[in-house]
Amino acid sequence: MVDFGAEQGAEVLRHIIETDDNSCRLGECALISKNTPIRQSETLFFDTLYDENARPKMERVFQVCRSFAQTFRPGTMNLLLQGGTGLGKTYLSACIARVVAGAGYAVAYETAASAFDAFECAKFQRGSADGEAAAQRVEQYLGCDLMILDDLGTEMITAYSTSALLSLIHISEPT
Repeated sequence: MVDFGAEQGAEVLRHIIETDDNSCRLGECALISKNTPIRQSETLFFDTLYDENARPKMERVFQVCRSFAQTFRPGTMNLLLQGGTGLGKTYLSACIARVVAGAGYAVAYETAASAFDAFECAKFQRGSADGEAAAQRVEQYLGCDLMILDDLGTEMITAYSTSALLSLIHISEPT
């Protein structure tokens, strides 16, 4: 932090910033308008970020996921869940998998890294026990009604992982 200021409470703000050597290195700062419940509570939150707009956003994500699961049919549009660690993307995708599988559809659920490894192993270790097992997994991925790739984007990106992803996307496209 290079500078700070406040119309009211400047000394309180100065005290907070001067608390210790690292307190002037704010990682995130939220400016909250006067007419919001958080501002009206007149409470200063040191360690927890409260987003009063989060609940409606979370409800919308939940409703979209619920609708996707309940109305799933092969060839429907894809669904992409993205966000930071610990937000519940894996949990929501597992719930979707359970509902879709419960409706009688074939669901494959795998981390992206494991799925891409299976594609690679099936190609380059043909004839071996590992290669055959990987080939069976790849057949499952390509033949399922719903393929859920968890943690997509955390795997090491290679030409082969890109090719495997494109294979999955191409197979999944409606005709």
